[in-house]
Amino acid sequence: MAAHCAGVTKEIQLGPAVIVVPLYDPARLLAEIGVVDSLSGGRLVLSVGSGYQPYEFDRFGKDLTDAQGMLTKFLDMLLLAFGQETFAYDGRYYQLPETHISARPVNDIPNIWLAGDNPFGHRLCAQRGLTPMFTGRWLGAEYQRTMCARVAEMFAAEGRDSETMPLGVQRFMCVTESPEKTLAYADNCRHQMRLTSTLRRRAEVMDGGMMTEVPLPDEIPLEEMAQNLLIGDCEIIAEHLCGKIRASRASHYMFHFQVGGSSHRKALVTMETFIPRSSRW
Repeated sequence: MAAHCAGVTKEIQLGPAVIVVPLYDPARLLAEIGVVDSLSGGRLVLSVGSGYQPYEFDRFGKDLTDAQGMLTKFLDMLLLAFGQETFAYDGRYYQLPETHISARPVNDIPNIWLAGDNPFGHRLCAQRGLTPMFTGRWLGAEYQRTMCARVAEMFAAEGRDSETMPLGVQRFMCVTESPEKTLAYADNCRHQMRLTSTLRRRAEVMDGGMMTEVPLPDEIPLEEMAQNLLIGDCEIIAEHLCGKIRASRASHYMFHFQVGGSSHRKALVTMETFIPRSSRW
């Protein structure tokens, strides 16, 4: 998808969020990273993660317990592959004879973001100079403040300035015209988060090719969820967003517009409505 978008855009950065690295052949993935960054003129923002869903690891024949180690070693390979003309690798998870990756990023090493809410990922970001990113889930500013403190602790432990560290936070957003539509969008967000949580806990219930939505044990009321998320008119969203930015000290915010059964058209309306307003604030 990023390669396709590279051919039909000129300026925007392109970020696949996220590549679950352990599910890919490393040589092919390195080549595809080089191709997309080259096609886009250096606009690739490479977002990666170790993965967390046993369901998909089982179907790719991978062991989830190896996931964090595989991600770490792939990042080692990436530095070798794009930092020199040829490289070889012989490790626990990957073995590659002397190899040249012909499709190369414009700036040698692409901009790399790492997704996750665990200490392993945060420390890896601090060690490698990557941008950590996490989702705010259905929680409010206090959760983001807590997560920011955890990431800052890891950056400080690695001798990096926790005051200027990069940080990306993903949040659901929808401009709505009524309380009813606000709750309807929040219900779509809840649907996705329920499915995500059951996959993480290996508690999925399948109905043919579809997952059945199951309430979570610690689930908050839908009305409270709607208040925590960026849903409502532009002024409400802006007020909530400012508070969450102050809480998280995030350098980047990512907005998830289309979720669950909400329409693509509604996502476009949100962007077309909010972005011109936000440029004036």
